[in-house]
Amino acid sequence: MKPSLRDWRSRWLTAWALAICPIALGCPGAEQPAPAKTGNTAPEAKPVPKMGDDALAERYVRLRARIDAEPDLVTGSGFAELSAALLEIANGAEDPHLRANAALLLGSTFETRKDPKTAAAHYRMAAKLVPDDAGPWMALAVASAAAGDVEAAATAQARATELDPDNLENWLALGELRYRAGKQDEAAKAYAAYEQRRKGIIDGLTLRDKSGNYLIGDDERVGCAEALAGAADAGTGVALSYALAYDTSPKVRAAVATAMGVHRIEGYKPQLEKTLATETDPEAKEAIEWAIAEITRDPVKAELGARSELPADDPRRRTDGEGGVAVEPIEAPAPPTDAPPSDPTPTEGTDTKADGDAKADTNVDTKADADAKADDDADAKADAPGP
Repeated sequence: MKPSLRDWRSRWLTAWALAICPIALGCPGAEQPAPAKTGNTAPEAKPVPKMGDDALAERYVRLRARIDAEPDLVTGSGFAELSAALLEIANGAEDPHLRANAALLLGSTFETRKDPKTAAAHYRMAAKLVPDDAGPWMALAVASAAAGDVEAAATAQARATELDPDNLENWLALGELRYRAGKQDEAAKAYAAYEQRRKGIIDGLTLRDKSGNYLIGDDERVGCAEALAGAADAGTGVALSYALAYDTSPKVRAAVATAMGVHRIEGYKPQLEKTLATETDPEAKEAIEWAIAEITRDPVKAELGARSELPADDPRRRTDGEGGVAVEPIEAPAPPTDAPPSDPTPTEGTDTKADGDAKADTNVDTKADADAKADDDADAKADAPGP
């Protein structure tokens, strides 16, 4: 499992993938080179033909695989040759998606080399090539912020948010950057939009109707869980823990576990380990194992708080220590009626909304029964014979 928020490089290059042109390993009917001339006549000098997109796409795939296999290549002596090859693809291909992919990969190498200004230049090129894709704009916002250009970062982040409004991290980052740019009113609007969407996504992940059926389908709940990877706070943690314990869909549980692994909150680990012991679905088990490994590898020791914040190493984050969004507490829904007894239950002594609704329904029924009894008594009195 490799979620989009694992690290900066995979965030922009693994989670967001542009469609590149097909790689052709051989084209039927392609013109074959002329046989070499014989004799003492010197061969005629010919210009080196320009590589076509198929060959450039194949070269891009090889370069990316090499970078993945040899991370030190980016910081070593072979970087000049590597960057030149990627630049040739970014400038020489015809397909804009292939060019954008090369520009993104090139930008990521400069981020690794601690050169965010040059990285931003390559990300800006990718954003211009595919202006309707959010990924390059997100990458540009991060690199611009790291380079100290807050205004450019806020502009790029606004475009990313416009293109991908369901990405919670986009709204949170937009609020941070607008605040840093001195636009407090606009920052407040972004923070408010973040919280509104967060609560809506949590409802989508957890709410059921009176018959116990989820309000939205499995695929939509998977999307909700993936979106919550960008929201590490107490309320979101409660919702994820509830969904991991009670959701009936293995792929939803897998997505929930992945979001927990992205958060890397140390407090998640006991429940993940408990769930792993009883989980039977291979996909869900793999996701839970990955989440446990991520938390073990780099645990976030701070307890879930009452604020949603960007990661500490995110250059878009506010620098005054006051960033993030204050979120409303969210109580765990009541366990489904078919939940196994061993599953966790809401905090003792805390009435959930479902408990409150049930009590209200009971009170209404009791009042209705009393009213009916009073009506029966009145009717009986009216029908009684006189003296």
